[in-house]
Amino acid sequence: MKALQSIKGKISGSIVWSTSRHGTWEIYKMNADSTEKLRLTHDQETNQHPVWSHDGEWIFYQRNDDIYRMRSDGSDPQLVLENGFSFDLSHDDSKIVCVVQTNSGDSIQIYDREKQTSQEIIPARLPEFKNKELRFPTLSPDGKWLSFSSNYPRAWSIHIMKRDGTNHAFYARGCMPQYSPNGLYLAWVFGGIHDIYIGTSDGNQKRVFENSIPGRAHCYFPRWSRDGNFIVFAASPSSNRQISDYEIYIKPVKKGEAVRLTFHPATDTWPDIH
Repeated sequence: MKALQSIKGKISGSIVWSTSRHGTWEIYKMNADSTEKLRLTHDQETNQHPVWSHDGEWIFYQRNDDIYRMRSDGSDPQLVLENGFSFDLSHDDSKIVCVVQTNSGDSIQIYDREKQTSQEIIPARLPEFKNKELRFPTLSPDGKWLSFSSNYPRAWSIHIMKRDGTNHAFYARGCMPQYSPNGLYLAWVFGGIHDIYIGTSDGNQKRVFENSIPGRAHCYFPRWSRDGNFIVFAASPSSNRQISDYEIYIKPVKKGEAVRLTFHPATDTWPDIH
């Protein structure tokens, strides 16, 4: 609690996250210093994986097997895309990159919100990923690169490639890759040990970002702040996010300790900060 008091009023922005504290998965919002917590969804649906629009006006989120958005105060929920999950937004919010389950298996697609059309990227441009499990696609800020996780060639693996399918490379073991706002770095969850790492986008330099929270060896869901100075994430004694006590943390990228922001016996996951 002393660490939490030390950041009160010193970190700007808002954090959204999903929680099981009401018996269903609902979405909450709070200030980045943990103050003014507000429940945004009030239904019996499964509401998870909230992602801020880059202008801060909207929150996109997973509602059951579809992608929705709502205003920053929780009002005006709207269906955006049916049958899409494990998603992220392009830097200008005009596109959604997501996983779609088709008759032939997982498909990573990019949905153009203005044209309301989808284009398959994988396995169309990387046929070796046909019938493989695909998760957590994310686009670089300039939209030229795609990173994603798969159980191929080993579980779990992070891959990077250009959107046209060229320059495909294995990046690291793990999942949940996230490009930094300047596109120079990736944060991800290292496979097996469940620590959060940061590396250069080309993979040449990699380092541990977080692995030292007492009693919470499993760190997941890293997301960069819009200025690139902080990463929010969730940490838990167990990797099972259905039953384990995940809590939300924030930590400076360059120097400083992780600060716990939530204190509830339910599961708090999928934070994002704006």
